[in-house]
Amino acid sequence: MEICDHAGVSAQSSKECLRAILRRLAHPDPHVQVHAATLLDACVANCGRVFHLEVASRDFETEFRRLLARAQPPVAARLRALLRKWAEGEFRDDPQLDLIPSLHARLRAETPAADATPIAPTAGAASAATAAAAQRERDELARAIALSLRELGTG
Repeated sequence: MEICDHAGVSAQSSKECLRAILRRLAHPDPHVQVHAATLLDACVANCGRVFHLEVASRDFETEFRRLLARAQPPVAARLRALLRKWAEGEFRDDPQLDLIPSLHARLRAETPAADATPIAPTAGAASAATAAAAQRERDELARAIALSLRELGTG
């Protein structure tokens, strides 16, 4: 939150903060990129209009497109999801911030399948864990029923 407080103070601090976040989004490690995307979303949500104006700039659009082209699929999907969230939320009704909704519309037109896919980088692992837990629960229930039946038969 300190970063958000600092970034929302002035146009210069917003520009510096956004530049630093974009550098982290270009980092080779996808974990760093995901954390940077989360920080960017927090700044968009909490820094106010000064930061929004920096995000709705041609420089950001150019850098965002470059990052999408170079990012690994889960990171690119996360960035697209954030762009969609901003375009449909904070940036939707303000004409000065129209660059974000128009960027989202252009990217959606260029690659419609990428925008339609749900964001779940760990969905496979999560569904496997859920399936394993459900199987364990069924096995335990079957053992409990068998134990109860044995106790009733010997009682």
